[in-house]
Amino acid sequence: MKKFTVTPKYRKSVIELNTWEKDVNGRIYVATQEITWRTGEFTLQIPETDEEISEVAQYVANVGRERGYYKTVPSEDIENFNNDEYWFEMEWTNDAVTEEWTVEVRDNAPNDDDRRIILRTEQGIKEEGDEYLYEDEWEQDLNDFTILGGIKLTPC
Repeated sequence: MKKFTVTPKYRKSVIELNTWEKDVNGRIYVATQEITWRTGEFTLQIPETDEEISEVAQYVANVGRERGYYKTVPSEDIENFNNDEYWFEMEWTNDAVTEEWTVEVRDNAPNDDDRRIILRTEQGIKEEGDEYLYEDEWEQDLNDFTILGGIKLTPC
């Protein structure tokens, strides 16, 4: 397996996306946190053998598997370097610049009960951050990273 250290070319270009879900009486609520980091460092792994390809393929999205990007070293000028197309792990991020939250009910127009749940959740997040979601028994669904505007690659 080839390994590379990946860092962003530009400041404020590492985007972290976290989602949590909760089922309340058959209605699915989704809380989404988007954080922009000033910088970060990631380890990219490019598989070389058939066994490694099979192993890594499970960590990329279906479209990424079909296109096979994860088998090749990306260009340093890649517009969006993300977990859908490449298998990489976050080593560290530093200096959150922005943090935005959204809470919504999935696939439905919100009714009065939904609005109360959404408002209560937004207030809990405002007061306690993501700790509120864990305490209120939300399930973390996704943790993804994207680097916008190009990357720097250094062989490990």
